[in-house]
Amino acid sequence: MLIVNAACKDKDFAYLKSRLSGRCEFKELPDQALFALQGPTAATVMARFSADAADLPCMHACETTIDDLSCAISRSGYTGEDGFEISVANEYAEQLACLLLAEDDVEPVGLGARDTLRLEAGLCLYGHELNEAVTPVEAALQWLIKKPFGYAQGTPLDLAQDRPFDSAQDKPFDYAQGKFPGADKILRQLQHGSDKIRAGLVVESKIPVRDGAVIINNEDKVVGIVTSGGFSPSLCKPVAMALLDRDSVGLGNTLYTLVRDRKIAVTVSKLPFVPHRYHK
Repeated sequence: MLIVNAACKDKDFAYLKSRLSGRCEFKELPDQALFALQGPTAATVMARFSADAADLPCMHACETTIDDLSCAISRSGYTGEDGFEISVANEYAEQLACLLLAEDDVEPVGLGARDTLRLEAGLCLYGHELNEAVTPVEAALQWLIKKPFGYAQGTPLDLAQDRPFDSAQDKPFDYAQGKFPGADKILRQLQHGSDKIRAGLVVESKIPVRDGAVIINNEDKVVGIVTSGGFSPSLCKPVAMALLDRDSVGLGNTLYTLVRDRKIAVTVSKLPFVPHRYHK
């Protein structure tokens, strides 16, 4: 079961259908709603409804019931906090919302609050840090990519077993042959590095820096662009993420941006701005 990015779902579905074997049936689930229960007391609240879900390790999932409502629940989220994502049939969405909101520890929040949290957590958002022109390597997400060519000898890896591929016995996965969207560029960047890299910025002003703002160095040369920015309630200061020239991403570097014709200093910072609190 996959939950894909909404803006990309049509492209994702088309690609999956084109690559799945005849042994697979592709079924869309448009009649499912999704709730995100996130925060320090998320597990305490979930335990009142489902012990199985509350006991899940991070990035695991189960099928269970909440007040006799069938749900698929994963211990995941996009806030940097511990939490759960709950999938339930549309017809029961209001009932589930009322159950959760009846808890003293639960409050409703909108996408603006989620966006603030994911920015503090240094998490990418499609259309900002990622798009069809920005690779996972440029977005500093190469840790998500299994190395398609392995050890120092350049031996292909069997990605399912993480072992050297034995051509006499097995056939490699497509990834071991570099057959995936954008492979030529991504593999080249993994080997040689990318010209631009996503980095964090702490704004040395009370004025938030928004996406699209140009970043310049002390010689007024353009060295990047802000992809996301806003005020961090946890740090009590504005922060941002930007795609920067690789020579400008040194931690502690002072750069500048313009907000309403005012030159504002920003400092290159490590990500995340606020430590993740995922359940381990």
